[in-house]
Amino acid sequence: MRCRPGNMNSRCPTVFFYHGYCSSKEVYAYFGYALAKAGFRVILPDADQHGERYHGR
Repeated sequence: MRCRPGNMNSRCPTVFFYHGYCSSKEVYAYFGYALAKAGFRVILPDADQHGERYHGR
């Protein structure tokens, strides 16, 4: 999941936000949106077998 600030024409810091062991990016999406609103570019990946990458194994 990528959350981008409204003004992408300017340079902005990037935050790589990695969730914990028993979680997924969806749980922390509100942090991504809040940080993007504050002017950060945010990347929230899912770990293997978490969230959208879970395949029931």
